Amino acid sequence: MPKKSEKMELVNPNTSGIDIGTRSQFVAIGQGDEDVRVFWVYNEDLKAIAVWLKERENENVAMESSGTYWQS
Repeated sequence: MPKKSEKMELVNPNTSGIDIGTRSQFVAIGQGDEDVRVFWVYNEDLKAIAVWLKERENENVAMESSGTYWQS
């Protein structure tokens, strides 16, 4: 069965989503495959996320974490 893909209504075009994991971060700036990148969790990777989002004029970020490891 072919994969069915439905695009969601675009509410804010300058917003990205980040799924925070223990080993990697999935960052999406759009709905296409080319709009999603995987970054690791080291300082240079976090800086690369900031550069990538700034280059694309991202203004807002929504983050989701699947664990409680990030709490202090």
